[in-house]
Amino acid sequence: MKIWTLARRELSLAFRTPIGFILLCVYSLISGFVFVLLLLRFQSIGLQALQNPYGTLDTVIPISTESWLIQPYLSNISQVLIFFIPFLTMGSIAGERRTGNLELLLSYPMTTGEIVLGKFLGVLMVFACLLAVNFIHILLFALFRDPGWGTVGASLLGLLFMGAAAIALGIFISALSQGPLEAAVLTLGLLAGLVLVGGTQANEGWRQILQFISPLGHFQELSRGILKLDPLLAYGAGIAAALAFALRGVDWLRWRGAGS
Repeated sequence: MKIWTLARRELSLAFRTPIGFILLCVYSLISGFVFVLLLLRFQSIGLQALQNPYGTLDTVIPISTESWLIQPYLSNISQVLIFFIPFLTMGSIAGERRTGNLELLLSYPMTTGEIVLGKFLGVLMVFACLLAVNFIHILLFALFRDPGWGTVGASLLGLLFMGAAAIALGIFISALSQGPLEAAVLTLGLLAGLVLVGGTQANEGWRQILQFISPLGHFQELSRGILKLDPLLAYGAGIAAALAFALRGVDWLRWRGAGS
């Protein structure tokens, strides 16, 4: 109950300040722009196929909603989200510390684990609001054509787990930072670095290792509609590890004195 109360407080605070609505509006504009561009491309390819109905097997391009619209859309969105998550997590601990509220929060009859989990679930609910924007886009498209719900479901689940892992990492960094801006910059730098490392060309052994630590590496399988347990377990392990480090970080602040 204490965890849920703190999570609801985090969700309420996110939209009680202008930055929450600004982030939601900017994200909606960007994701909408990406969706419209891909939708126009999808329609253009469909028209080209109709104009060439007697093309040979070598020249006819198989047109599928999943391959030409849903997968590219959600793959692009996964990269966009990497740049938004640091701004969702930056104030989780560092913001409380800057305003002096962390000392008050640590004085409540709550364990450090409850505080970290409450913050994590609160930010995750804000993140789910962003994903709802993408789901609405797909839902509107589904009024006219089947989007391939298997691919949609696996991809959105992958985005949720990917976001949860990145959020847990962001909360850990926020616990080590003096202020929200520092936390945002460090989180963005680390996440961007992991994404770049995951795309590095290397031999097969190193490539698998680099893709494993990349937040986008495991999402690629799920974005193809392949619902496998391995990517979800990898994300789950990352979430658990980052939250454990965040717990130790908050414990250190409690021992050191939250305001110092």
